[in-house]
Amino acid sequence: MHAMMNAAAIATTALLAACGTPVAVVQYDLGLTEPGDGPQLRAAIAVAGVTAPAWLDDGAIVYRLAYDDPSRVQSYARSRWVAAPAGLVSQRLRARLGQPEVPAAPGAAAPAPPAAGQGSATHANLLVRVELDEFSQVFDTPQASHVVLRARATLLDPQRNVRLAQHAFEIQRPAPSANANGAVHALREATDAFVGELAVWLNGQ
Repeated sequence: MHAMMNAAAIATTALLAACGTPVAVVQYDLGLTEPGDGPQLRAAIAVAGVTAPAWLDDGAIVYRLAYDDPSRVQSYARSRWVAAPAGLVSQRLRARLGQPEVPAAPGAAAPAPPAAGQGSATHANLLVRVELDEFSQVFDTPQASHVVLRARATLLDPQRNVRLAQHAFEIQRPAPSANANGAVHALREATDAFVGELAVWLNGQ
């Protein structure tokens, strides 16, 4: 009986100690980048804030188990983004493409267009909006995973309130490790690849 009481006391002490110890949470962003350190646009296009569905509207680093139940969205308990993915992608877009001034409200006089090949920060006649649909790590097996970035871009003429073009993007990259750190590195690569593909599409419009 005495031994059982001692064992129970030890277990209770260990449980209380565990509950009293704060769990460190590692926070990530998409890394450093210099303004304009990316593909160049041929015209001045303002970049609106990226939007995302509610399940991506916090700092969770999410993953799916394709080999078990791919419809179930899960997240890492001890690793998080410093901000919601939409905000991180917005920051990356603006840093790598540059952010021209937001166009004037519909009905206002249009500013003079920039010279060919010059993306002026003070003359933006067009606006691009990006909707982020997927930003997650997908496990094909318990040891192997990749990331998926899906987004839709819409090019608008805010002066006339007209949609000019729309395009869907899907970027996949292998994760270097089957954990949150691997997800972060692969999603950074996917985001930069998306910025490059978006720039090519915009320049083609």
